[in-house]
Amino acid sequence: MIKWNKNLKEAPKGNKPFLVKEYRGLCSGGWDWYKALRVGNDFFNIETKERIEDPHSWAKVNL
Repeated sequence: MIKWNKNLKEAPKGNKPFLVKEYRGLCSGGWDWYKALRVGNDFFNIETKERIEDPHSWAKVNL
């Protein structure tokens, strides 16, 4: 079971990837999970290099 942390300020900085959960809305399928990196106060999807617009929580896992 993954423990999600809602405090985004505690997310790790640097080059260690982690999971970020984002709510896309009920019509868009609900929750999405991304492998992400934190740069400053923003979170970026590793695969698409796009900014995650509305991060909800993060989890530290071995990726």
